Amino acid sequence: MPPRRRAAARAASPSGLLALPDDLLLAVLSRISEEERIKVVPLACRRVHELLRRPSACWRTLVFAGRRLGDPLIERARLLAFLAWAKPRAAGLHDLRVDCGPPQPHDDAAVRAVAAPLHEVLLQAAPVLRRLDLKTAFTLNNHIIFEAGVRAQCTALTELHLLSERGITGVRLENLTALRRLNLVDDGDEPSALSLWSTLPPSLTWLGLTPAPMLRDGPDAQHDFRHRIPPCVLSLPNLQFLDVSESNQLAGLEEALPHLTALTGLALDHACLSQLPAQMSLLTRLRLLSLHGVLEREEDDEADLTPLSTLTGLRVLSLSECSRMHVLPPAISGLTGLRALHVEKGALQALPDDLHLPHCQILSIDWRVLLASHHVLPRLPRLQHLLLGEMWSEEDFQPQAVAAAAAAAANAEAVAGSLGRCAALRRFTVLVYPDAMLTIAAATLMLALPRRPGLEGLNVEALQSNMFFLTDSEGLEDEGVYTVAAAGSAAAGIA
Repeated sequence: MPPRRRAAARAASPSGLLALPDDLLLAVLSRISEEERIKVVPLACRRVHELLRRPSACWRTLVFAGRRLGDPLIERARLLAFLAWAKPRAAGLHDLRVDCGPPQPHDDAAVRAVAAPLHEVLLQAAPVLRRLDLKTAFTLNNHIIFEAGVRAQCTALTELHLLSERGITGVRLENLTALRRLNLVDDGDEPSALSLWSTLPPSLTWLGLTPAPMLRDGPDAQHDFRHRIPPCVLSLPNLQFLDVSESNQLAGLEEALPHLTALTGLALDHACLSQLPAQMSLLTRLRLLSLHGVLEREEDDEADLTPLSTLTGLRVLSLSECSRMHVLPPAISGLTGLRALHVEKGALQALPDDLHLPHCQILSIDWRVLLASHHVLPRLPRLQHLLLGEMWSEEDFQPQAVAAAAAAAANAEAVAGSLGRCAALRRFTVLVYPDAMLTIAAATLMLALPRRPGLEGLNVEALQSNMFFLTDSEGLEDEGVYTVAAAGSAAAGIA
């Protein structure tokens, strides 16, 4: 073959990546960032453009994030464009997360305009879909958005998150036989995602109801509706974790707890109880317990935490925002297996001098507790992460703030010395709440924090709301991983 013809033949045949067969080329393209895969790579050539229009390993996960403060019409147009783009690629989806954004208030036509294309995408993805997150600013009617025809095909779905700022209705999930993790966040005026007659798949191991639905005492009861754990939850044979946070004045907990003794994780944040029920002592398998702000502030007596004394298997405990716990009671000091203890943003003044938590790796306290009890911290031999919460308010408590600043200045060197003797300490984090202000006392102690090789600089965790979250407790317990993240508000976003 003449040299000129050979050169022309080489130019006409694909080379490099384009010489690969479709399956290998798609495997390579799947490793490119999602943004480039969507916006740039399809421009390479017609073959790549067509490959990326099909279901493939490139589109195992799709996420659409609505802008909560955006113009409703623009946000709806963005969502519809995303759904039209996703439909031809949906048949291979494993993970779909959609924030539907803010439609026009009380605009049924806008809801229907979103529901139809969303249903088409779900119908395509259903047979292999493993995780689905839907977040809406309108009432999420499951009969419309996640209707029976789609549910019947979701045989691989193991994780489902439904979040609505207006309410969730029509929940029928009993035929999702593979479902293990369900999270229902209902911010409607009267949460009613589940009823007295609802059923749930027995495969569930993780359940979030934030808040618990509003129910009567029974089908014939005439009492007012109150937040309650539904009967269907109490009969789940495999349930390990239950979150009913934000259930203000949660009713019927005493009757429910004897049916939940298999739980290894429980979150009751902001349940507003007058006292912890004695039946809490029955949950001897618990590894994680979150009681952030659970006790009513209006009560004057000291919180009775005796029911926790039998929970010797606890690894992670939150008693944050406990305004009725001025001293750490023996019931807590005796939980020597704790890996993480959160007691910030409350009334606690100091840690007991004889505190014995030999396995504690994470401790979250307020700045005043650090100032009063820094000498206790070196006795926690495995302490790796110290989180510091509420600061003193110089504006509201001027005399106390001045005294605290003087005490901090006088003891800054001693605080630094105590922290320097925490041999395992690797990290400091300041929890900054929306209403927080930097005080002289806290700033003084910040400047005194020790510096040494292996010890990170000061980290700042800016919280978006006053709600609590358990973080960095992952990996503390080999038997499972639990995260509780601002559970009470759909506005906090899809977890």
